[in-house]
Amino acid sequence: MGYVWVDRLCALGVSFLVFYLAYNLFRCAVPVLLDEYAIDPEELSNTINNVHGVKSASRIRSRWIGKTRAIDLVISVDPTLSIEESHRIADEIESLIEERFDTTDISIH
Repeated sequence: MGYVWVDRLCALGVSFLVFYLAYNLFRCAVPVLLDEYAIDPEELSNTINNVHGVKSASRIRSRWIGKTRAIDLVISVDPTLSIEESHRIADEIESLIEERFDTTDISIH
């Protein structure tokens, strides 16, 4: 009927839309599937190592669980400290992370 070019133009438009939506979905899904970190480990390490009593921090991991962030880490403290003092340091780190990074799912070993 003389409108073949309109059909082709619409087909190109629909295919562009499908590729655009697939690209956005792929871009959002890949970090979740690859377990990308939620907070830079170096930034967390610098924050933790500034707490008085912490000798070192290792195995620092952060990840997304839905729309919330979870943090797991291991700290070393002076072995002569009591369990109570060690827990006070861990509590101080938890409070600092909650305040600075706005997350509440924190596991410190």
